[in-house]
Amino acid sequence: MFRLTKWYLDLVTEEGTALIAYAAALEWAGVTVQFASTLLARPGASPTEATAWSQVLLPEHAGEAIRFRHDGLRIAGEWRREAAPIEATLLDDAAGRLHWACLLPSASATVELGGERFIGRGYAECLTMTRLPWTLPFDHLRWGRCPSPSHSLVWIGWSGGPPRQWVWLDGALEAGAILDDRGVSGLSDGRELRFSPGRELCDRRALQVISRHLPAVDSLLAGPVRKLRERKRLDRGTLCRDGAPLEEGWAIHEVVSW
Repeated sequence: MFRLTKWYLDLVTEEGTALIAYAAALEWAGVTVQFASTLLARPGASPTEATAWSQVLLPEHAGEAIRFRHDGLRIAGEWRREAAPIEATLLDDAAGRLHWACLLPSASATVELGGERFIGRGYAECLTMTRLPWTLPFDHLRWGRCPSPSHSLVWIGWSGGPPRQWVWLDGALEAGAILDDRGVSGLSDGRELRFSPGRELCDRRALQVISRHLPAVDSLLAGPVRKLRERKRLDRGTLCRDGAPLEEGWAIHEVVSW
């Protein structure tokens, strides 16, 4: 039996400080692991990270808000909904299921980390997976989100197998969208999202934290998964229509490959 529940929550302040929190629970081969981490990236400074392997409670989802707290990581925050949730089953076959719930495509967020308060626009999702990672039918994944005052844009796409992608603008699926390193084009009504160069949040082997802290779990992972590389960026995103700017927001997006 394999089951992974992984929460991702973030916020970006108006000035461009990014705060990302993960909380996950893994059950597999008689091993149960709970995990939480934070990443704080201020403009002009190297990101700082902290990790916890005990006393992890998954975020609490109640009504219009999601709350997450971990005393060891010195984090406590609330994300409050500003856009309707999105949900999709990305895979479902004999090998297992991959279900994605974007509970807050856009949110107002207030988080205290290490005694400091951060306020900004945020995002929250929960991924539930019962399929072993090395059986996934792709080896290249794009993911991103760009909420702004009036709009929310979220995307997932993969290749290295039968290509699939999902792009939602304000909760509506955009079948003609095109994902690349410059942004998202081909949206309805002549719209597109273009990135202005920002900065890198991380570029690393995505499972290096597990390898360092839980070698017993790392030894169970198949070869391709050990090579999994995560490259995450923070860029300014501009939503345009026929080339004319409509609105701006901070875009967090990543490419994962193995």
